[in-house]
Amino acid sequence: MSENVTTNKTNELLQRLIIYRRKPNIKMKNLLVSLIDRLQDEQDLTYKQFKSVIRFLERERRFQNMNRDQIVKYFSPIIQFN
Repeated sequence: MSENVTTNKTNELLQRLIIYRRKPNIKMKNLLVSLIDRLQDEQDLTYKQFKSVIRFLERERRFQNMNRDQIVKYFSPIIQFN
């Protein structure tokens, strides 16, 4: 995968995570901060970390027509599968 695609996916996810972190009723702010820091340090997320935020992503208009597997595939360039 090209570096440009990876950067775009990282930036897209980063923007969404920052929005989620600002919401007052989110109880997992510490996790979101950790994921944001990781992405800003140009590190991939683990699959387990990504799974913790996928439920937010699937509600986004951009991903409403996609199932979880498709969302994972979309962000796969920045997810570590071990």
